[in-house]
Amino acid sequence: LNADVALHNAGVSYSSLKRPDTEKAVAAYELLDSKYPRSPHLPSARLKLGIIHYQTGRFDEARKPLAKIPANHPLKADGDYYLAWTDLDNRRPIDAAKRFQELGSRLTKRGANHRLIPLCNLYQGIAEFEGRQFDACAQTLSKFVADFPEHEKLDEGAFNMGLAHMEQKKWDDAIKGFDMVPEKSSIHDRALYQAAWSKRSATKPAEAISYYKELLEQHADSQLANNVTLELAEIEFEVGGEKGGGDAAERLVALLNRKPAPNADLRRLALYRLGIVQFKRKDYSESAKAFEDLLKDPTENLVVSAAWQAGEARRQLALTAEGGAQVREYKAALKNYDIAMKAKVATNQADQSRLQQQALLRDGQTKAAMELWADSEKSFTSFIEAHPKHELIRTAYLGLGWTYQNQENYPKAIESFEKTVATGVRDDAGARAQFLLGECYFEKKQYNKAIIEFSKVESLYAFPQWQSKAAYELAQSLLRIENKDGARMNFERLIKSYPDTKAADAAKSELKLLK
Repeated sequence: LNADVALHNAGVSYSSLKRPDTEKAVAAYELLDSKYPRSPHLPSARLKLGIIHYQTGRFDEARKPLAKIPANHPLKADGDYYLAWTDLDNRRPIDAAKRFQELGSRLTKRGANHRLIPLCNLYQGIAEFEGRQFDACAQTLSKFVADFPEHEKLDEGAFNMGLAHMEQKKWDDAIKGFDMVPEKSSIHDRALYQAAWSKRSATKPAEAISYYKELLEQHADSQLANNVTLELAEIEFEVGGEKGGGDAAERLVALLNRKPAPNADLRRLALYRLGIVQFKRKDYSESAKAFEDLLKDPTENLVVSAAWQAGEARRQLALTAEGGAQVREYKAALKNYDIAMKAKVATNQADQSRLQQQALLRDGQTKAAMELWADSEKSFTSFIEAHPKHELIRTAYLGLGWTYQNQENYPKAIESFEKTVATGVRDDAGARAQFLLGECYFEKKQYNKAIIEFSKVESLYAFPQWQSKAAYELAQSLLRIENKDGARMNFERLIKSYPDTKAADAAKSELKLLK
């Protein structure tokens, strides 16, 4: 046996062990290269040596033996193929694409159906994608799927062609690529997922549903299944109306109860989405539970919004509850608002800071609803001092005035209500503040001033709830100054102008007494 053959076979043997000894294989091939430069086995040794270096990440070392394979040798194509792979895996995708293209063109010109021709076409396209040459990639892979529709790697070409079209925002073309990935492919689930996202990116979220559902039906064990369940629930909620909300809630509950449990990050997102869905469905109890469950193990970026939403859900429950149940819900709401206010917020999270500010305002409103007037006053005062130019500053002055009024501190109440109406904004807050100005003067028994303020409600604000109340209280003020005719006329006008209000019903009773 010749020594060069022995060295070549030794290299092959070392590489073929159950635990390959690549270092000894490299030593054998390099010794063959140095001692027997004319050996007919040298091109094979150089190819195998280059492949070993490539597979172990020694890319510069791989190039040397691969480049030395003679141009006219049958293994030259394999050597150039691995040189292209060496460039691609060494983060030189543009060079790799050029090598794949040149090799593929050379082999095609020879006229033979060489096994490397489709692979060069495929990986040229993938290299172009890695080099962010998306238009070139899409063209190259379009040729691959057209020329080699039966190739075993058709799925890889079609999938990456779809990705290239996504990068170009050609959503319909992207979907065509993903639809070409065979059902039996190991990446079929990924193709369905990207097709769904292409539909969503094309602002056709409803059309993504079928792709998500197909993925869950055909690939229930996919690593994408949990994320897909969450995303499908989001779309069902967004586009499915009332039924979609129910389907989304059911799907999210099933996800949270799945065994094995979804990872912690996905669980938090599912709980947050479930809270939003249930709040929209007016199932405030389940909404609060979801957000509060999330708050047991939150991430920093979700604390404020989850606590705010939990507080809002509890507040809604309190608005329809009575007695002790109402107090419990208000207390639970305050606890959540407090969490939101105390959470750390990064300077670049303006939306979270805004929610914190609103939580302080809501804290004051909730304490006012519980008739904790002094505590409510502190909250509103803190808000006004901290955010004097806030868009909700008038709401804060309205709330502060209400706390002062209920503590019979009328001068400060009047001052706060006047600040609410000072800007001339004709909204509900302004109408209520204007009405309460009249109430303050009425409670102070300054009836003539009360009449002036009540009349402003009717003339300045188009809110029947407050206009009718103001008309009623204006009539009561006239009664207090013994102007029964004026009071009677205003009660009659109230009934005619605001017939479907509680104030109109009360006015009818007053007219009976006057007659």
